[in-house]
Amino acid sequence: MQIKKINFIFDKGSVKYKEDELIYNPPFFGILDGSSGLYDPNIGPKLFKGLTGGQSVVKIVSDLLERAKEVDDLGVIIETANKKVKDFILENSLPLNKSDELPGCVFALVKITVNTVELIQAGDTMAFWQMENGNIGYTRNQLKEYDRKFNKLVEDSMEKSKGDRNKAWNLLLPEHTKQRIKNINKKGGYAFLNGQKELKTYLYKTKIRAGVKLLLLFSDGFIQLAGRNEKELAKNVIKNYSLGGLKLILEKKRLLEKDNILRSHVEYAEASGLALEFN
Repeated sequence: MQIKKINFIFDKGSVKYKEDELIYNPPFFGILDGSSGLYDPNIGPKLFKGLTGGQSVVKIVSDLLERAKEVDDLGVIIETANKKVKDFILENSLPLNKSDELPGCVFALVKITVNTVELIQAGDTMAFWQMENGNIGYTRNQLKEYDRKFNKLVEDSMEKSKGDRNKAWNLLLPEHTKQRIKNINKKGGYAFLNGQKELKTYLYKTKIRAGVKLLLLFSDGFIQLAGRNEKELAKNVIKNYSLGGLKLILEKKRLLEKDNILRSHVEYAEASGLALEFN
């Protein structure tokens, strides 16, 4: 398959630390969305040589992908990255069995060849694609149930703290800690690249055969995921892309965030979007 056009947008939103990364190293493309271990917002995240944990993990993964050659296997790159992250975790004396304290990243990564798009996805990064015959495909949001409960907790905490985000986050921490331990790289939970060997069990993998017209990759901050049916979300996102590209999709997300600004733990999320159009 031959790529006709590539579009991408990164928007830092209102977050302090940039932990998203766009991957552009043909035939490898994708989105990385880093996350640090849980921390008190009044203190800030633990830093490693000036980088947050999420930034450190994303750098390890992106460095491997940016050096990758056409003959390299995407699955092997991810496995190697996870081992290197494990080394980083152990070198910094972090507990490999405590998912709440571990930095990591979720991702949607592809390798494009003449006949296929190989896709590997983790967490709530999302991929949507449209075939030449109009059929639509999509990945599953592995955090859908987790987010449903978490968003309700956020609203309750924001109400109790009267809109003080730092106080709200501290109210959330005990339950958030339990849920991360319960769900990260566990059955019924979600894949998270953090050095744990269980990651490979929960990755989503597929190969899309020739005939792809459009492929869209997003971090969760780019689109409204909460409570959305993936099939209907895919149709809506692809329609909006046809009307106004990535810019329109992000504008719609920002409007939703603006309406929900008093009930959310973050004003405007970090957002990354990548679009590949094919001949």
